[in-house]
Amino acid sequence: TEEVTVEQEEAPAAPAHFVGTIVSDNGWLTITVTADGQATGTLNVQQTAQGDSSVSSGSFAGTIAADDVVTCSGTFTGTTYASNGQQWPHQGTVSVRAAPTSADRTLWQIDMAAQPGSAASLPAHVQ
Repeated sequence: TEEVTVEQEEAPAAPAHFVGTIVSDNGWLTITVTADGQATGTLNVQQTAQGDSSVSSGSFAGTIAADDVVTCSGTFTGTTYASNGQQWPHQGTVSVRAAPTSADRTLWQIDMAAQPGSAASLPAHVQ
């Protein structure tokens, strides 16, 4: 007689990485991380400097690593409004990196670099 063994499939373990939504404290960036390790996000930036203002929006996508570091890239478009009444469109690329700053993963730091544009390092929290 042959002995038949049936391997039982183990239930998939809960992901070790963070799963949820991270929002910058100023509301500019939102990042959602799913159980399969994918990260997607949006940016909505409004800035004013020396009488000029700009509004930009865009989206980005990437992944989260086992150490909870999120890396994404994407594009944005927007409009710059000059204090003299002129306005012009702008567009570019953005890279986003997020990492937890608290052991319970409720507080985060988001680093954003835009081209063209300036880099920003923003405190963030879990929504």
